[in-house]
Amino acid sequence: MSSASLMLVDTVSDEARSVLASAITQIINFIRTLVAYAMEYMRKFYTYMAEHPLAMTLFIANVIVWIS
Repeated sequence: MSSASLMLVDTVSDEARSVLASAITQIINFIRTLVAYAMEYMRKFYTYMAEHPLAMTLFIANVIVWIS
């Protein structure tokens, strides 16, 4: 192979590596965002549960009845 074709192969492989790294980064950021939303809603749920214990007890009892 000539040096020009080797340089082209290096350029293409670098570009492919860059695109793959970008895709992996986007997937990781998406997962991090989902986890952040889940943690925020769990915090809100626990705060509500602490402020309204009777309502949460009734809610849990209702969910158990609905499931069974």
